[in-house]
Amino acid sequence: MTISVAVNAGPLLDISARIEAASRMGWPTGEINARLLAKVRLGFRSGNDPYGEKWAPIKPRWRNHRRVQGQPLLDTGRLRNSIRGATTGNTMRIFTDVEYAQYHQEGIGVKKRAILPDDRGLPPDWDAEITKAIRARLKQVLEGFKDD
Repeated sequence: MTISVAVNAGPLLDISARIEAASRMGWPTGEINARLLAKVRLGFRSGNDPYGEKWAPIKPRWRNHRRVQGQPLLDTGRLRNSIRGATTGNTMRIFTDVEYAQYHQEGIGVKKRAILPDDRGLPPDWDAEITKAIRARLKQVLEGFKDD
């Protein structure tokens, strides 16, 4: 008497081929970068650093004998508009070339108003955006796979 078991490895090989194809496509660095740039822009709109802490308010100014309230880091919009993203392979960068950005980021000579994450690491909501983009890519890669 012979006992045997047969295993259909076709679905497993299909998943393996899809994952291999996904690795050739690369990770969605462009999409992740766009999501993180949106986080930086939200920080400017809400007046918060990447960790959700409110930026220090600015001193009221006077213009034409009237007191003018302002929002931190939005006097001209130059810093906000200079934030860029770049991807190279699996590396993403968010940066600015505005010379005074570092002073605000680190609080050098002015009150600290960070626009990018600091040595505390990636904020949880930024990490969540990265995870969402990767999950979406994996879902796209595995779309149509049936777990029989």
